[in-house]
Amino acid sequence: MNTNILYIFRYKKSQKDGSYPIVLRIGHRERTTSISTGYSIPKADWDSKRRQVKKSFKGVNSVSRLNHRLMKMRMDALDKIKLLEEKGQLHELTVQQIKKHLTQEKDSSSFFIFTKELIGDFRKVQRFGNAQSYKTVNGVLKKFCKDTKKKDLQFKEITYNFLKDLK
Repeated sequence: MNTNILYIFRYKKSQKDGSYPIVLRIGHRERTTSISTGYSIPKADWDSKRRQVKKSFKGVNSVSRLNHRLMKMRMDALDKIKLLEEKGQLHELTVQQIKKHLTQEKDSSSFFIFTKELIGDFRKVQRFGNAQSYKTVNGVLKKFCKDTKKKDLQFKEITYNFLKDLK
């Protein structure tokens, strides 16, 4: 995996209150981008060697919990990147697309994921006929995408021309 994620302290981006943001810096194929952690602290409270907030920071009840949250954010991001790598999708993505994957809670742009959730919801409320209809449509589209050598179907790809080809 040639993709890495580090915490950086943005010395050049001062906030109005004089603090500086802590961001996750994503490096992928010689390109970088940043994701905000939502935290900013004074320059004096950042330990650049350990890449963590010093115990002298008074902006939170527990500095160790803040450092733990930052570490969890990084580990969650690394886990998502590892999952993309295992699926064989990582090498195809740009750093901006990776950022988009990391910042989205759910991949609502994937038709197959959406319909799978919808089918599950229909089954929970015992609407088995609707669930079966959606399952059938999902199967037809998966077969069509497999024939066209596509692994996933994004909502933005469902265009008039796509539907004409499907017909």
